Amino acid sequence: MLRCIAGVGLAAAVLAAVCVTAPGSVSAHSSSGLAPLVAPAPAVRDALSVAASFGDRSLIASVVENVRLTPDRADGIQAEARKLRPDLGGAIDRAVAAARALAATYPQASLAVPASGARAASAGPRANPTPYPGGNPGIPLSSLTEFQRNYSLDAMHVDAALAEDLTGDDVVVGVIDTGIDVRPDGSVHPEFAGRIDPRSTSFLHWFDKDLVCHSADLSWCTGHSESEILAGFEQEATDSQDQNSHGTHVAGIVGAGENGFGMQGVAPDAIILAVKAITQGGNVVADNGDSASTYELERCGVGLLEDDCQPIGGDEAATTKAFRYLAQFSDVRVINGSFGPDTSEGSTTWDLGDAEDQDHLISEAQAMRQNLDAGQIIVMAAGNSRLEAPIYSENPSGNGLYPFLQPGNQGATNSSGALIYDDHGTGIDLSFTSATALAAAEAADGIARGRIVVVVALDAYNQLASYSQMCGVAREWCVSVPGGDQVAPFYPDSGLPGDRGVYSTIPEDSYGAKSGTSMAAPNVAGAIAVLIEAYPTFTPAEIVHILFVTAEDLGAPGVDAVYGWGLVRLDRALSVGPVGMSGTGTYTVGAGGGNTTWAVGFTSQGGLDKTGSGTLDIMSDVTFRQGSTVSGGLLTVDGSLITPTLRVGQGGTLGGTGSVAAAVTVEGTLSPGNSPGTMTITGDVTLTATATTRIEIDGTGTGNGAGNFDRIIVQGAGSVFTAGGTLAPVLRGIPGSATNGFTPMLGQDFVFVQAPSVEGSFAALTQPAVGLPAATRFDVLYDPAALSLTVTPLSYADLGANGIGQTANETALGTAIDRARPAAGVRPEAGETDLFNTLYTADAAALEDGFSTLTGQVHVETATAALRAVGRFADTLGDRQLGIAGEHLSARGTPFGTGEVWAAGEIAATDIGTRGALAGADVRATNGVFGLDWRFGFGAVGLAASYEYADVSAGVNGSGDVDSYHGGLYGSYDFGPVALALRGGLTWGDLSTGRTTSLGGYTAAATADGHGFGGFAEATAFHAFETPAVTITPSATVGYRSFHRDGMDETGSVFALSVPDQRFDETQTTLAVAVSHRVALSNGIVLEPVASVGWRHDYGDIDRTTQLGILGETFDNDGAEIGADAFLGRLGLTAIASDRFALGASYQAELRDNLTSHTFSAEASFRF
Repeated sequence: MLRCIAGVGLAAAVLAAVCVTAPGSVSAHSSSGLAPLVAPAPAVRDALSVAASFGDRSLIASVVENVRLTPDRADGIQAEARKLRPDLGGAIDRAVAAARALAATYPQASLAVPASGARAASAGPRANPTPYPGGNPGIPLSSLTEFQRNYSLDAMHVDAALAEDLTGDDVVVGVIDTGIDVRPDGSVHPEFAGRIDPRSTSFLHWFDKDLVCHSADLSWCTGHSESEILAGFEQEATDSQDQNSHGTHVAGIVGAGENGFGMQGVAPDAIILAVKAITQGGNVVADNGDSASTYELERCGVGLLEDDCQPIGGDEAATTKAFRYLAQFSDVRVINGSFGPDTSEGSTTWDLGDAEDQDHLISEAQAMRQNLDAGQIIVMAAGNSRLEAPIYSENPSGNGLYPFLQPGNQGATNSSGALIYDDHGTGIDLSFTSATALAAAEAADGIARGRIVVVVALDAYNQLASYSQMCGVAREWCVSVPGGDQVAPFYPDSGLPGDRGVYSTIPEDSYGAKSGTSMAAPNVAGAIAVLIEAYPTFTPAEIVHILFVTAEDLGAPGVDAVYGWGLVRLDRALSVGPVGMSGTGTYTVGAGGGNTTWAVGFTSQGGLDKTGSGTLDIMSDVTFRQGSTVSGGLLTVDGSLITPTLRVGQGGTLGGTGSVAAAVTVEGTLSPGNSPGTMTITGDVTLTATATTRIEIDGTGTGNGAGNFDRIIVQGAGSVFTAGGTLAPVLRGIPGSATNGFTPMLGQDFVFVQAPSVEGSFAALTQPAVGLPAATRFDVLYDPAALSLTVTPLSYADLGANGIGQTANETALGTAIDRARPAAGVRPEAGETDLFNTLYTADAAALEDGFSTLTGQVHVETATAALRAVGRFADTLGDRQLGIAGEHLSARGTPFGTGEVWAAGEIAATDIGTRGALAGADVRATNGVFGLDWRFGFGAVGLAASYEYADVSAGVNGSGDVDSYHGGLYGSYDFGPVALALRGGLTWGDLSTGRTTSLGGYTAAATADGHGFGGFAEATAFHAFETPAVTITPSATVGYRSFHRDGMDETGSVFALSVPDQRFDETQTTLAVAVSHRVALSNGIVLEPVASVGWRHDYGDIDRTTQLGILGETFDNDGAEIGADAFLGRLGLTAIASDRFALGASYQAELRDNLTSHTFSAEASFRF
């Protein structure tokens, strides 16, 4: 059973509604309906009689409100009401008791029933403390503009739309109601001149309102003859189609013209397609006492008098036919439905009725789905039952609640525990009208669908009107707008604010005020018409989304059960999207330099051009099918932007914390984040030579805001980030919530780009003026899939400025690195990236501990060991020559031949200490020598060969091996006063080195293998002095020793060095004296101990320096310095076992500043 939604015409709690027994009925009462009850009789009787003429509910509401306002007159009011309607005695008694309780609890308060969550008492703060001028009944209408007279326009800030010339121009709004003020002679209400769609129609027969009685007590109604009733179906030329005024009032709220008179609608240039489908209500009484409802008369027409019902357009309910009719017109964009079901006093549940009633609901819902499939937005009034049925009114009822009617909600209950709706177990399912079902259909076929919006009513204080039902379970598709709440005009002494009601058009070219959610819904329909004009390419879902998300929050924070999304605000709705964007061209925004925010998502077939100096902030999901440009100002994407290409011109900036799906080319500025934050880009990103990439760093976090740093995340298979232009990191002066106090540490890195692939290079990096630690700078780490900013030393040759100690070798290495180091931000040369990435991420502790491992000092030690191997072979031959001359190694005067074969072996240990912070090394060598010599007269000649293996250990500097192969010739001759010994030899060496390069978390072995060639030439002058006790042999030696290392390259580490070829040599002089003495044992063995001491002075590279290379630059690397002067000592013992065979052993020591060497040797010879 349908009834009207609109119609509070008395006071805040007086709902003047006429209830009928058939669907499609409606009524609303104007502000001139009743006078206040000021005396028990006869005024009370008259006022209650008028209220009763609008139905039982209106009478009960009048009793409640009048007793509450004047509790001292309660008995009189109760008595008069019972006289009028004795059949309602129980209900009247309960109403009086409730009103007395309310009066005692909330004296002089404007309130609704507490159980329904009604608005607070007047003692509490109001959302809008001052009524809008048009809502203030104390302000004469004559003093108001046509805009102000409909105070809904003020509440919804419609002036913002008018300022942009947005009036719903040519948007067709379907109004399903009681018709509109149009007449057979072609005349229309002047507010609609030229804007009533010729397709407007009626699914009800016209009937003269003058024959209709609105009293519930038919005995009060005047009877009419059959001829009079027949004549009632005849519409005269000047009779308005709308015999109720409700439809005309609703249409005026939608689109009354902006013409300087009367009042103005929300969309004054909209086209109204009026469909009459709601009866005027009431009954018609024949003079014989028979009666018929106007619903039946208007539905069936004159045939009803002959029991021949002739409904227009078929047997479906008129509203169902109206929905189906409008669904065929693609240009109808929005439909207003200010009607809904009736309820009874105290109801808690919407009873959906029997199977036949539910079939009607299903049929109407199916018709509405046709409208939704056609892309039409349906706006429905929530209902006006809160005064007589507060629990019931916790939710809307009627068409606006259809999306909720589905099996999953069958058992849903309200605050009383009662069912919200009762389908009597049928499991009715109207979920196909829900946004979820419509979105699924859109996803399946790509066709945009409409949406259902339900509307609750506010008064002029932005409080829920006393009669209005609430959003409840429909909160997600529910909004609030003014619907009027007429208290003050009828109760001026009550102290209640109330309002004038919503002033709008009524038939016969007139105007009047009404209240109800029927008046609220068309405000929303008009607002949607304006938004459709403003956003012509938006889908219905996008339009509705704008309406919702820009609403002014009322009541509890967020989308709540009373106000839903809140008060519709056109000014906000027009500030969140691209107003006027249409077609496939380029939409230009920002030309005036102002700031714009797009808070709602949409899809455009065109492109975007952001111009001007202002900011465009995209906060939702936006798609442009064509390429887009940022020519000027800032484009901030905090939602998402999809466009094939996005070019950021030299005057433009791209920023934000959202996502961009586009091939992005930046000629201007790329500034991700919102001080700071992360931007995600799906597609290639190319920074041109003119681009500037601004990266704000306020901490180590990867989120948004204070304590974080900017990041660019590039997604999409095969997407490439191509660096170019200038990189500009920022540490201070960051806007927003940034602390601007963060100072990064040496070695700290910030990954500001992540991408499937990174190419290109920045041309420059501008260092922050403040914020970096002293003696540091920013550099960039270039990884295959990432770019990072890292804090590095200003100079690796001056790490002392960073509080890090350095050796000479580390300084030299640092100097070479500084020479090869690219300018800040520039990609290193191919093959050098890994080195710099590792180097740049080293913090102070890592550099302190690990930089020394990079110097390559082991190459000095290895080359020195090779040179000393040459020297050991030369010394061995020199000792052999002195031994032959002094016959220390064999029996004197032996008769055997002049030839002798000999062999010797040595174990040597050389230790070089630390000097000047340069570490030393330990060398362990083992060799074997084989020789053959001949004596002749006063001379001897010989040849020898040797192999030596030397193991070099340089601690953290690494280790090495030297395999050396030696060959030599020697000869001596005794000239008498002096003997001269000459010797020379050649050496081939195999060198290998290995060292562990370790810096921070990086550790790798660097190895090298190479060769070298060396030799020596020496001369010794000596003379043996024989004494009875000992033989003393002084000697003087001059010699040259050399080893030429071929070039080699290390492998295995990013810090691998190149080792160029280099000759290591030394020239030395030695002065020595040897003392020997032979002792013959009784067993025939002769022992001859020999002791010698000497002094040696070296000329040449005592600093032990080698040249090394890194990154194409060379640097000198030193070993720990050793002294040029050495003490040489030797103790030997020869055992001559026979005239042919001798054995010997010796210990030799070399002692010099920072070097000690100990050699143990053994020798055997055989004369032949």
